[in-house]
Amino acid sequence: KFGHFNIQSARIWNIRWSNR
Repeated sequence: KFGHFNIQSARIWNIRWSNR
């Protein structure tokens, strides 16, 4: 279920958090 979603979300969130 949270296979591709987790990766996609983590990738976007990671950039957002890093961009903080």
